[in-house]
Order: sequence, then C-alpha cells, then structure tokens
Amino acid sequence: MRNNEILKKYGLLLTLLLIILVINLLFPSYLNGNRYFWNAEKFHTDYLLDYILKYHQENSPFKYRIFVSMLYKNVYSFINEYSISYMVVQFNLLHLCFIQIYNHSQEGIKRLNTITFFLLINILFVFFYPIDTYDDILQYVLLIPSVFLFYKKKITYSNILLACSIFVRESGIILLPGFILLNYLKNNNKISLRRDISFILPVLAFVIFQYFINIENIKDRGLHYIQNFNDLEEAINTIIMFIITVAPISLLTLNFEKCKKIKISFILVLIINTFIIFKFALAKELRLLVLPLLISLPFWGNYLLIMYRELDKKLLFYVSFISILFCLFYDFKYFVSIFPIAIYTFFSLSFTLYLAFYNIKKKSIV
Repeated sequence: MRNNEILKKYGLLLTLLLIILVINLLFPSYLNGNRYFWNAEKFHTDYLLDYILKYHQENSPFKYRIFVSMLYKNVYSFINEYSISYMVVQFNLLHLCFIQIYNHSQEGIKRLNTITFFLLINILFVFFYPIDTYDDILQYVLLIPSVFLFYKKKITYSNILLACSIFVRESGIILLPGFILLNYLKNNNKISLRRDISFILPVLAFVIFQYFINIENIKDRGLHYIQNFNDLEEAINTIIMFIITVAPISLLTLNFEKCKKIKISFILVLIINTFIIFKFALAKELRLLVLPLLISLPFWGNYLLIMYRELDKKLLFYVSFISILFCLFYDFKYFVSIFPIAIYTFFSLSFTLYLAFYNIKKKSIV
C-alpha cells in the first residue's frame, strides 16, 4: 500500500511537470526563443536566455537576487546548453514546490492542493512572456513550507523560512502583515514577546536586502502606475489581468473559508500587494499578483470539495457562455502565446463569475 501511494504521488508530480514542459515548448516561451515550436531555432533561444541571465546579473534590484543566477551558472558549467540548463534549474525547483505542497497538505486534499497550485497562471505558463518568471519559483520553495508551518503553529520555523525567501526575492515580506495579524487574532488579540519575537527575522532580512538596493531604481518604479492605467484600454487590461490571475482563488477563499480571521488576513495581504504592484510594477507580469494567494494555500482543496458538493450546473453553463463571448472579443495583445492564454482566461473567468454569482445567489436565499 505504501509503495502504491508513492507511485501515485510521483506519478502525479511528474505528469504535472510534463504538462508544463510540453505547453512551454510548444508555444512561444523562453524555452524556444518566444517562437512556436515548429519555428524555433537554437540561436534565438540561446540569445534570449543569455540576455535574461545577463539582465538579472547587471541591473538593480535583480543583480542582488543572486541565488537563481548562481544555480543557473553552475548547471550551465556542466551542461553548456542555455535552454537545458534553464529547464534543469526551474523544473527541479517546481518539483520541490509540488512535493512540499503534497507532503504538507492534509490527507484527502493532497492532490487537490497540488493540482490547484499547478493551475496558477504563473506556474502553468511559467516561461511565457510577459509572465517573466525567473527567481519566483525558488521563492515559492521557501514560502510554501513557511505558510504550512505557520498554520501548524511552528511560528519560529515559519519566520526563518520567510526570512530566507526575502533574500531570494524581497517581495516575500508581503506575507508578513498577514502572518502577524492572523497570529494576533488567533491568540485572542494578545501579544507575547517570547512567542512572537521571531517575527523580527523577516523584517531584518528585508532591511538588510534593501540596504544593497539602489533607491533611485525603486523611485523610478513608482511611475509604473502610469503604464497600468495610462488610458481606458490600459486600465481595462490591467483589471482583466487581475481578475484572471487573482480572482478565482480569492473568491474561493472568501466564499468557503469559515474562519473570519483567515479571511481578514487574506484581504489585508491582497490589498497591500495589489496596491504595490499597480503602483510600482507592471500588472501584465502576472506572477507578481499571485503572492497573496499563498495565505490560504493549505485549504484550497477543502474549498474545492465544498464547492463541488454545492455545484450549480445551470449557473455554471450561463457563466461559461458569457466567458466564451468575452474571450472571442477580448484582445490578448500583451501575450505572444494567445491560444493557451485565451483558453486559460475562459476557465478562469468562468470560475470567477460562477463564484461571484453563487455568492450573490446564496446571500439572496438567506
């Protein structure tokens, strides 16, 4: 029985990795020089990946996020192939993410949690432009166990991993306000210096990291909101990207999470992250919007099981029809790989609309 479970586990994980590999090889991505598989040339792929590595080594703040570049260079020194080296690093990190979610999740929702994470847009299309994933996966390798350990009341270990993730990519600090608030609420609005002292670790990591970053570069990023909301078309695109990336898991959490304390913490982190991304980053880099969703990661499977038991097939049909119409007329101009993103948008929008109308319908009945 034990061997059978191990085979099922690794069979699932390898299947998910294979699907990601096939999608990112067939359609324009970093793995084929942003060209379709049948038009890809090794020169374009090597040139693009070489440019990406040099860009992250020479420009602030990327050059201070050294760990993925170190891994990539070490693997390249053995393999001497840009695309293969990049795949080896990123797919091994993805594998670690899947394993940790599977191992830490409760019995009965291990597969659901893992598959839901796999279906996040920045995981399924990890190498697509403009998602531009580079060091995010290594960050997740540290943040995923941090989140699970937090809910298991191993606060110190959770904060150590959160601090380590900040040295990989400083955006991990976004989860800290949610952790602090949730810890405060779960302990009857009381603070204990002995219990809570470890929350200083992520703060110290962030301060140390920021010390090395060029502040002028950060100031320049404050102008990104102009690109996100430059005109009505840009504003609509920004909102659509937010919806297809964040709304499904957000509504799933807010609809089916029974603990108000988790909901409050989730909303806090979501608001902080969304403001920062809209102000200081480009919303079209969809991976940046995903981080707050990790707050409720351990419970995704539970939410989906509840939703499935209460599924309204008639409502699902109507929202699917609306989503098809939207995808037929929406201009996916930011994406090189339009077809897979359009399919993803259809399912994401259908899921979002279903949850939104489901909640309205439920409240009207009450």
